[in-house]
Amino acid sequence: MILTLNGRIKDKEYIPEPTDLKNILLAEKQYSSLVEVSVRTKIKYDKKTLTIPHEINVQAEKAGINFSRVLHQAVLEELEKDLV
Repeated sequence: MILTLNGRIKDKEYIPEPTDLKNILLAEKQYSSLVEVSVRTKIKYDKKTLTIPHEINVQAEKAGINFSRVLHQAVLEELEKDLV
């Protein structure tokens, strides 16, 4: 959560207002919980080297794709798969 918020702040993206817990529709066996996040927390970042095909790189750069954000989101999605 904190990485997402810090990324949105850095990229000057919209941060939605929190949804009231009573307004969240849940399916059977789902639950909601309140999460508090401090955006003042310093995050340590590690630099990674990435190799991709040249043509994909050219297209991605033209599209203005943020490689760090895409990798970050992909890693988080993979981690979430392991939790399920």
